[in-house]
Amino acid sequence: MQAYLYAIKAAERRGVEMKEDLIAVFSAMKKIKKQLIVIFSVVVVLVAIYLIMFFNTDPVMQYAKNVMEGNVPLKATAGLPVDRYNQNGGSSPETVSVKVELHRVFVLHDFSDGYMWVNYTQTGYDSKGNITYGSWHANSCWKIHKHNGKWEIVAIYEGP
Repeated sequence: MQAYLYAIKAAERRGVEMKEDLIAVFSAMKKIKKQLIVIFSVVVVLVAIYLIMFFNTDPVMQYAKNVMEGNVPLKATAGLPVDRYNQNGGSSPETVSVKVELHRVFVLHDFSDGYMWVNYTQTGYDSKGNITYGSWHANSCWKIHKHNGKWEIVAIYEGP
């Protein structure tokens, strides 16, 4: 505000035309400032909504990681899409440990249904530390649905 008053006083010393020009410039700057505040506010709200959507899916990420690590019995995942990740005594019985890295890439949902894009690495090891199976840096799209307040993976889309 002080810069505005200083510029107006300086313009008064130089003439009326310059004063009117400065007033027009400052009024345009005020409009731009208001527009920038509105745009910034909208961006902040959108980022906040996305972060809520993103972190709202933490339980499904933890469940999927538990399945991938073999901490969930095969009977519990039988017939579910996540069963493809369950190595609990399944396709490779010599496996004694599993290392899993699971990362959300993008989340889009309406707090009832939606999609998650994830990237994961799942490596099984035998008692000697040899790799028994694995998927490295695999991309996957999970269709998710919230049933009774709990997120569930209802479909998995993955490349070959």
